[in-house]
Amino acid sequence: MTSCILNALRDLNTRNEGIVLSVAGIEGEVKGSRTIVVKIANGDHFIPYGPQALAALEKRRETGEIATLDFEITFRYSHLKENKKLFLYSDRYLTRFLIIEGKFQLQVFHVKGIGRTSPKEVAALSEKHLVTVMRKQGLEPQVEILQEQA
Repeated sequence: MTSCILNALRDLNTRNEGIVLSVAGIEGEVKGSRTIVVKIANGDHFIPYGPQALAALEKRRETGEIATLDFEITFRYSHLKENKKLFLYSDRYLTRFLIIEGKFQLQVFHVKGIGRTSPKEVAALSEKHLVTVMRKQGLEPQVEILQEQA
């Protein structure tokens, strides 16, 4: 079950997509980009998704099935102005997957930023990637969004 979550997080990590942004000091909207960065909880801090994070999760899995998985999703925004890439305030979300009786439950909390991406959108994006991974593995997706909090 946790492998489904990890594969969904892998698909989300470093995803880059074009979006339309509202930027202070610029009239109207501008074309920009949004990059998603995923970090996984390891004790009292978060580490970037990668071999070190996966090794830490493997240690947790050895002690028994992981019932909760906490991770941080950061949305980094940028746009071009006079051929220079300018970065804007990022949005950071604490997200928790709970695994209860074979079902996934999802909680999303806004931690930092001005909310260019809403908690509801973060939950929907996480759910979409998890459902896609589960279907590829021949599993029946059962995901419930418990809470989205700004």
